Amino acid sequence: MSGFTFSGGGGGGGGGAVDSVFGRTGVVVAATGDYSAFRITNVPAGTIASTDVQAAINELDGDRVALAATVAGLVTGVSSVFGRSGAVVQVAGDYTGSQVTNVPAGNIAAITVQAALDELDGDKGGLTLANTWTQDNTFNGFVSAATYRVGATEIVDANRIFRPRSYTIGTLPAVTATGIIHCSDLGGGPGLLQSDGTGWNRVKEEGTATIATDAGHSFTWTRLVNAPVTRGNATLTALRTATLSATGARNGDRASFVRLGGGAFNWRIAGATNFDLTAADQYCTFEYDGAAWNIIDAGQISVSSGGGGVDVEDEGSLVLAAATTLNFVGAGVTATNAGGGQVDITIPGGGGGGGFTIGQYIGLRNATNF
Repeated sequence: MSGFTFSGGGGGGGGGAVDSVFGRTGVVVAATGDYSAFRITNVPAGTIASTDVQAAINELDGDRVALAATVAGLVTGVSSVFGRSGAVVQVAGDYTGSQVTNVPAGNIAAITVQAALDELDGDKGGLTLANTWTQDNTFNGFVSAATYRVGATEIVDANRIFRPRSYTIGTLPAVTATGIIHCSDLGGGPGLLQSDGTGWNRVKEEGTATIATDAGHSFTWTRLVNAPVTRGNATLTALRTATLSATGARNGDRASFVRLGGGAFNWRIAGATNFDLTAADQYCTFEYDGAAWNIIDAGQISVSSGGGGVDVEDEGSLVLAAATTLNFVGAGVTATNAGGGQVDITIPGGGGGGGFTIGQYIGLRNATNF
């Protein structure tokens, strides 16, 4: 044949040249099907005992089927819990109160925890029972071995003395029931106040305030703020006026004024009508009738000293006739009619008159004018 050159010699190590590979000649490349899996050697290792790849595949497939059957017996179809897989543990928010069942009991009708909480909250708003003892009980923090307290405040001490709460006039509580409190700045000195359900009143009408300055005689007298009895000691250099205020006044309240100082000017007490204390040792009392202050009493305090007798003078409508006879027990007592219907009664200061001595006396003169 022309066009071809053959060279001698053959390769293949004495076995001759390769005529084809997997039935193919020329430039042979790998192709699917060149080898079967059973023709590929496997080196047994781990849990695989097969010595070729096909046998190893079949062995593993058998193991998989066995494992699948085992797993199927363990897993019941839950693939995740609350969106989590793996070793799931509880966390806040897994459930809401409306997803948790409540078994109705007592006064609660709700069937979920959330509804039960809402129901209890609504019931709480209607409760009016607060700090009420329905039977004898001992409460830690309220009662000790010797005292009774509200919080840290002692209300009954170890001597069983009641200790009412103290207020000032400006902080007096609103009256809703009867009770007793202490007021630290009452006119005339601190004291107790009692409520009658509508207002506060002094437990006892007592307390005296003394005015020491001339100008101090002019002021507004107010219930509780000022003392029931006011004494004016200064000499007056001008007309001074004490005005009775109706603020807070209660029917039956009384206010008394005593003028002890002198001076040529009057001390006027102004109520529904005015009453002037014109000189020293005069007094007056006003009472509130629910609408206004009215004078109900007035007089003069007469003070003298020494061992003299006692003069009793009545300038009212009683007039003793000249022939009137007055009888007294005791020697030395005389009654002298000086004429004009006035009788002077004299009681000796020592030795006579039944053996009593008057060293200092106070006589009351009741009159409309001083």
